[in-house]
Amino acid sequence: MPKSDNETQQHYIEAQILTAHFQQLQEQVSLISNQINEISHQLEYLDEFHKVKLDSTILAQILPGVFIKAKLQDVKQLVVNVGSNISITKGIEETKEILNKRMQELKDAETNLREQLIAVIDQLNKRQHLLQ
Repeated sequence: MPKSDNETQQHYIEAQILTAHFQQLQEQVSLISNQINEISHQLEYLDEFHKVKLDSTILAQILPGVFIKAKLQDVKQLVVNVGSNISITKGIEETKEILNKRMQELKDAETNLREQLIAVIDQLNKRQHLLQ
């Protein structure tokens, strides 16, 4: 049975909307993946932090891309941003726990987005089949 022009146009519009949604989901997965990688690097750095000695000179970031030389006065306590511009003092192991929790939340979100991507691909395939 031949499809009406309205039906074909409707399927085409739906396919365009799904394609745009697919691209948005891909961008979100990419952003989350980058955040996971960043946290992974932070955890690696914390694993090596025990080698840093008290009174060592370091570069401390004061603005994005702007650093100042500083001396470490404490190598056991870190100031950690826990969200909403709230920072708390935590030990290295507690900081690693916070970062691991964040990373797990991001991995869960990434899994959810990947499932949504699969669902959108299935819907796109159905629309393409209807357009043929």
